[in-house]
Amino acid sequence: MTEKIFYKINAEFERYVLPFLRNGRDGADNHRVKYLHTEMVVDIAAEIAASLGLGENGILLCKTIALLHDLGRFEQFEMYGTFSDTRSVNHAELAVSIMEREDLLYRLPVGEKRSVYKAILNHNRLVIEDDLTDEEMLYCKIIRDADKVDIYRVVCNDYLSISSNKVVGLDLP
Repeated sequence: MTEKIFYKINAEFERYVLPFLRNGRDGADNHRVKYLHTEMVVDIAAEIAASLGLGENGILLCKTIALLHDLGRFEQFEMYGTFSDTRSVNHAELAVSIMEREDLLYRLPVGEKRSVYKAILNHNRLVIEDDLTDEEMLYCKIIRDADKVDIYRVVCNDYLSISSNKVVGLDLP
């Protein structure tokens, strides 16, 4: 993967997400929370990948995975009014479906595309599937860690806010 390819995928992501973020649209504030979360996870995943000594290709793949890991959240909230997978659909599976429908990864070789899909499909599972290559497993662990690090920020901000319109919806008392 090259920076040029990453930036093209990023431009496609922006094109897809922009309509969800427009002011006046129902749920735009909730979509903005997920958009900011995505930006943060991209940065965290890149830091983790760099700290592990992954080269430019590995770092860019981690950034791509992070960029697309919650892509399904936008349609999920649009269709169901929730970010709860148990009350709607699995957002990771929806993300992969959207990536395939929008052909977001057409510039990637088959092996890299598989790594992106596998990492996204596993990022929200309790247990990572066991038939992965070592490289795929590494990408799964990086996105899971990056996602969880930023989820702490999201949850704290959401639950400390005075708004009664909670975004995260963990069904906590």
